Amino acid sequence: MMFSGFMVFRAGVVLVLMCSFYKSAEDSLPELSPQQYFSTLQPGKASLAYFYQVGSLSNSVFLEELKEAIRPLQDYGISVSKVDRSLC
Repeated sequence: MMFSGFMVFRAGVVLVLMCSFYKSAEDSLPELSPQQYFSTLQPGKASLAYFYQVGSLSNSVFLEELKEAIRPLQDYGISVSKVDRSLC
């Protein structure tokens, strides 16, 4: 009896971990090279790109807000990505 309760608890913990990993992966801001970004553009589809340069100071407040907006923007069909402009 005790063993089956432990298995249910263990399955619940695994489910919570999987859900939190899925959410963090889904809401993360993909980092692309300029070539990757331009190759993913689709005619007629909106896209929002944040161009950054490695080593430069970034606006952390803007990035946090952008990360929060990823899911709502994707719900409207807008792709969001972060593009490393130092690779240009």
